[in-house]
Amino acid sequence: MFVKVHTDKASLSNNTGSCQDLKEYLDKENDHKELLKREYFFNNESDIITGDKVQQSIDNNKKGLGAKDYKYFMLSVNPTQSELKHIAKLATGRDINHISQMNAQELKAYNDMFKAYVNKVMDSYAGAFNREARTLTKEDLLYFGKVEQQRKFKGFDKAVKDGVAKTGDLKPGLQTHSHIIVSRKTKDMKM
Repeated sequence: MFVKVHTDKASLSNNTGSCQDLKEYLDKENDHKELLKREYFFNNESDIITGDKVQQSIDNNKKGLGAKDYKYFMLSVNPTQSELKHIAKLATGRDINHISQMNAQELKAYNDMFKAYVNKVMDSYAGAFNREARTLTKEDLLYFGKVEQQRKFKGFDKAVKDGVAKTGDLKPGLQTHSHIIVSRKTKDMKM
C-alpha cells in the first residue's frame, strides 16, 4: 500500500481557493455514465455524496484561514496488485485479475471493502496529528474519497519507455485506488 499526500500542483489547482477543479477532475470517470452507474464520493458517514456537496462542504470549512492559506489537501491510497487481488478474493471467493470479471454484486462488495479500508487509513491519518488536547479520529476530519478503477500509462512509466505501451493506454489488471480531498480544518473548524 502506498499512501501519498499530493502537492497543490498535483491537485490541479491552487488549494488556497475552491476545490472545484479537483472535484471535477475526480469526477471524470462519471462523464457520460448513467445516473445509476456513477461512482459517488464517500466518507465514514455515507457512500453516496455528490460532487456539489463535496465542494460546498470543503469550500465552507475555512473559519480562521487567510486568503493565502491552504484550505484542503489531496491524498491518494494506492494498493499493490497483490493487495487488490486479496480484497477481490475476499469479495468474490475466487481469483480476480480485472474488475470486469466481477458481477455487479461482487463489485459492490469489493468497493465496499476498499472504502472501509480507506476510512481506516483516514483514521490513522487523523491519529498521526499529535494534539495535546485529544487524539483526532476520522470522525473529526472533513474528507471525501473517490474510488477509481483504472489508471493510464504516463510517459515516465517503464512500459512506455520500453515501447510496450503508449502514454494514455489503460494499465492492465486491478487498478483500484482512491483519491481523498481532506479539509485543512477539522469539521468543527477548531483545529
